[in-house]
Amino acid sequence: MMGAQRKFSMRLHEDAWIYAASDHREWHRAGYRTLNRHSTSFRQLAQEIHLPARLREFNFAGSLAFIASQKNLGSGKILTHPTFTSWLHYGFEREHGWGTSSLGWLKHLNFVHGFAAALAVLSGTPHKFRVFLDEAGHFHFHGMTVYLDFGENNAGNTIVVHVSKTQVELKGEFGYASVKRERLLTRNLSPLEIGKGIHVRWLCPIGELMEVNDCDLLIRKPFDNAGKHGSKDWPIARLEGEESALFVSVIDKAARLIRELCPEIYEELAANIRVIVPLHAPERNFSASSTYSHLPGLIGLSPNEDPLLQAEVLIHEFCHNKLYLLMEFDSLLDPDVSREALYFSPWRKDPRHLRGILLGAHAFLNVARFLSLAVAKFKKSDDPEGKIRVKLFKLLFQVDSALRTLMGYSKFTDFGRQFAVAMQHELMRIYERAPAEVPTLVSEAKGMVQKHEEEYAIPFTGYHRQARRPLASSID
Repeated sequence: MMGAQRKFSMRLHEDAWIYAASDHREWHRAGYRTLNRHSTSFRQLAQEIHLPARLREFNFAGSLAFIASQKNLGSGKILTHPTFTSWLHYGFEREHGWGTSSLGWLKHLNFVHGFAAALAVLSGTPHKFRVFLDEAGHFHFHGMTVYLDFGENNAGNTIVVHVSKTQVELKGEFGYASVKRERLLTRNLSPLEIGKGIHVRWLCPIGELMEVNDCDLLIRKPFDNAGKHGSKDWPIARLEGEESALFVSVIDKAARLIRELCPEIYEELAANIRVIVPLHAPERNFSASSTYSHLPGLIGLSPNEDPLLQAEVLIHEFCHNKLYLLMEFDSLLDPDVSREALYFSPWRKDPRHLRGILLGAHAFLNVARFLSLAVAKFKKSDDPEGKIRVKLFKLLFQVDSALRTLMGYSKFTDFGRQFAVAMQHELMRIYERAPAEVPTLVSEAKGMVQKHEEEYAIPFTGYHRQARRPLASSID
């Protein structure tokens, strides 16, 4: 049976994953699974590590044991943070990781102290270690919104960090500095000088839980390694001063707009997205965004002054996060079907795998739902030229096309078929709410979608003009 493809045993309800759920039990169980998986991976890694003698002075084993021993709420916060997922994923990956040489071990394990320090600060449990400062002269409390800045002139230098119940003490060539532990638990935008040229700095907060992070190497790593979304095309944008303030302000307005129109989606987004990474768009008026299946809780997006557009991007990328999490429980599409087959995408010029089309349909379905609620609430003066309504209908027609391709060519798991059918039901509900009182706007949207299909799709099929067709037997 296709249902046997599930990786974990858990009863799934399709409505909870297509759009926001009022019952979060499945989300909580999914979170526990993630935490348990990370904890297991970490403990296995800790047992397998045999450090060269010259590295033992850094007490990596002590920090590894310290992290493994923590059972408080702080450990769950740290072990599910995108920085920890990045550390697990990239640690010893041959192509993109830090490698298994002595230097590679040193670079990789140096981050362990950042996680241990964060847990020590959160719990008030004493811990002491020696650590290298990163290439910018920083030491990050990974998983928290705070880091220590010693200046680039101290990059690569070693310091001794001692966390106690009341304070954090620092020793090195610079001398001595200290800061009260409770100060590190606050969220402050103004740097705090604790020694000559030594500052405590805070990441920019968004709401209660999210943060803008463009400087932690564990956050930068995936963007440096990614192909299309990496350093050559969409590098991380280092925002400062007014640019940074504007970026945070617009995202905050976007989040409040989501909370006003779709409180259920906002609740899930705020609870599950921890890190926002600013990206440099390749051209003006272009919105760049990205999400990675192996880094849940992280969204990259480029600055934009339109809160409505940023709200759409946040929902879109959050939905990718959500579907990646769901696919840990059920693949939705039968994994036995060839992944070489490519199909027409209503959103892109290049052909896509069915998995990519499913991800797009799910994300844009939720964006369309959000826009339908926005249109219903906004005054006509808020959209005098009808651009928002045209975008809404364009998305509906595109999702319709994508679902037709998925239903026509996919082999679903048992739950995957329920999921796809429920997506069609939700699409029809949005159609019913959509304001179709201006036929010219509907026609404009349909014309844009048809033009794309005429250029890239083989008529009356889900095939792309430039892609090799799959064997007929693959969809029987």
